Amino acid sequence: MIEYIYGRVIRIKEDFLILENNGIGYKIFTSNETLFNVKEGEDAEIRTFLSVKEDGFTLYGFYTEEELELFKLLTSVSKVGPKTALSVLSSLGLSKTVLGLKTEDASILSQAPGIGKKTAERLILELKDKVENFTADIKDIGDKLVSTVNSKNKDIYIALEGLGFSRGEIDMALNEVNLEELTVEKAIKEAIKMMGHR
Repeated sequence: MIEYIYGRVIRIKEDFLILENNGIGYKIFTSNETLFNVKEGEDAEIRTFLSVKEDGFTLYGFYTEEELELFKLLTSVSKVGPKTALSVLSSLGLSKTVLGLKTEDASILSQAPGIGKKTAERLILELKDKVENFTADIKDIGDKLVSTVNSKNKDIYIALEGLGFSRGEIDMALNEVNLEELTVEKAIKEAIKMMGHR
């Protein structure tokens, strides 16, 4: 099993990155949260999970140990494969996923593509006790993470998604933006500035 790979980030795409180590380029599928934390041309340590199936090998990797562990927990649930688990982490992020599990709120988890109400309830049933020790910051999650609640945030999301940004990318950026003090227009500009760091 490959525990982690340390190398130069050669390329960043929508759902994977290419990490070069000793002349070998590893294609690692990952989440928006991890992509947000790495930059092309810089070194990074990516913690990995190797999925072995009949049709081949697929490498998944994450910037933090907690995100990797949550990914493993998600894939341990019946009918939740690596692709679905990655979709959950990319669309919700680590903190929001942990929040949904800890608070047993299926409506949060079912915001992820491919996660219906029954699957969300199964995730909660099987994982709620296993995420108690996760240190993901959920104290200040409020409107920033459950961001479709108010109309101001909806307007921001609609505008940014219209520009081609994914929901996971927008969540990550808006977590760093003081939405209460900014107008919709200024919040959009700040979010674009943050997402443009790559």
